[in-house]
Amino acid sequence: MMDADLRRYLAALKVEEPPASSTDPRWGETEELARRLIAETKAEAALKLIDQEPSRKKRWDLLLLAGLLREGLGDSTLALEALETVADKLLASGDRSGVRGLLDRFLRPEPTTAAVRFLEFLARGETDDALRTELLRE
Repeated sequence: MMDADLRRYLAALKVEEPPASSTDPRWGETEELARRLIAETKAEAALKLIDQEPSRKKRWDLLLLAGLLREGLGDSTLALEALETVADKLLASGDRSGVRGLLDRFLRPEPTTAAVRFLEFLARGETDDALRTELLRE
């Protein structure tokens, strides 16, 4: 049986995708849904439903949900692929705090090439020279 919250979440995909933003209420809703599905061991079933969605590789909210669920299941490679697309959408919308919030996933355990792109983005917008230098060093 499909989770009622997941059903409502997927039904909301019928509206046009909002610009990627970590301050969008959809972001918090996505994180909360992912936490609950993982805690209730429903992540695998949810991923099967997400994989059936036509917009699963384009919409930031679905990519974020899939990335968080895959991360919760220990599949870091697929999680990072989804989250990298989300971070790129955040880059395009200029959401520095969103990029910063996802950055640690790309730095640990080993830095990825995407981390360099995200660090450069953060450094370019930094007004404090010491912080800019630290970001570039990292």
